[in-house]
Amino acid sequence: RSLRDLDTIIKAAGDGGFTVEWTTLIRGVEGGGAKIGNSMTFVPSGELLTAVHLPDATGWRSSYWKLRRRGSFDFPVLSVAAALHFSTDQTVTAAGIALGAVSSCPVVVDPAGAALVGGSLTDEAIATAADLAAHPARPMDNTDFSLICAKGMVGGLVCHALGEWGG
Repeated sequence: RSLRDLDTIIKAAGDGGFTVEWTTLIRGVEGGGAKIGNSMTFVPSGELLTAVHLPDATGWRSSYWKLRRRGSFDFPVLSVAAALHFSTDQTVTAAGIALGAVSSCPVVVDPAGAALVGGSLTDEAIATAADLAAHPARPMDNTDFSLICAKGMVGGLVCHALGEWGG
């Protein structure tokens, strides 16, 4: 699961000796992060990451699926990270889904995660989340996959990632 879905607390010390603390930081540039070029950093310039505190993981399940051309490449043509929290009766109580390789930084698809909350992880719920995740996806043009082909694979990869726990 991703740090953004865990109510992670990230602490950094600044040049003047002060300490900055963020909760649920991993959200674009919210919480004080800075975008530098094509990469995203969540510790502003002049500060040093000093601690990452993760809450209890009870009830959380996570999955990461990466589509790549062949095993020798580390970078994905498309990736999906999913984190779901289940109650004791297997109801989804929180969910987050993010897509990689569809932008210069991961794209969080909140509507897809929100569609899963409050119910069981059925085939229908997974299909709905996959459709919602695929809509905003704009795959990068940095591989030999056609953009249409890569975009067409988003829903299927989301289904595989979520299908690990239900459906």
